[in-house]
Amino acid sequence: MGTKMSKAGKEKKAQAKALAKAHKGKPDFDHDDHHDAAHNTTITLDASWTNNGKICIDDFQLLKVLGKGSFGKVMMVRKKGGDGTLFAMKTLRKAALIKRNQLLHTATERNILQNIQHPFLVNLIYAFQTEDKLYMVLDYMGGGELFFWLKKHRR
Repeated sequence: MGTKMSKAGKEKKAQAKALAKAHKGKPDFDHDDHHDAAHNTTITLDASWTNNGKICIDDFQLLKVLGKGSFGKVMMVRKKGGDGTLFAMKTLRKAALIKRNQLLHTATERNILQNIQHPFLVNLIYAFQTEDKLYMVLDYMGGGELFFWLKKHRR
């Protein structure tokens, strides 16, 4: 038994597939523009989101879920065949990002993380995608969410 999908749901799914298809097989230095009709904005996503034979979800050992949110989840991972270093893998569902008009926000987050190196910030190690998800692999920092500690010390 299948469930009926609304016209808007079908459009969102088609947009997510088109986003993934637009990036397939392009080199890391290439860029594509995508139009976000809800905000009348053109956003640029670096094509290194794609798995063009470099890195993919299968290259990581998934250890445990660190947190869940409305767009996806964050997992503790270890790179297979690596030195045992722990990473935080942020998984974002494309359909949820499109539904909530967060494409520009997500592209900006990735670009900032990619271009900033600072001892007080986690570094973006890898970024890649599948047909329905975006992945960001970051330095793992134990201790929980920063906002939890800020809120706790504000009291």
